[in-house]
Amino acid sequence: MATSLIQEYSGVLLGWPYTIVVDGRDGVEVKYEKIAFFGTAKVTVTGWEAVLLVNDQRWVIEVVGRSEYRGELEGVHSQFVSRFRLSAGQ
Repeated sequence: MATSLIQEYSGVLLGWPYTIVVDGRDGVEVKYEKIAFFGTAKVTVTGWEAVLLVNDQRWVIEVVGRSEYRGELEGVHSQFVSRFRLSAGQ
């Protein structure tokens, strides 16, 4: 998973992928920053992507937004990761 994320976010990673635990399950997460276009405006966005493999399914939690709101985005990201629950069948 980490290698796949490195390839996917090559050139925009903020550090290397790291392990994360979501709902008691191990996963991998990356943090990145890249340029995005909203209409004609060019802005910098920061994002986090956490990936879990559960029963041969890939679960992704991603939070992304304008970099000037990084502090608020990090809070949203932390809440998603800490409160995310897979259904009992997973």
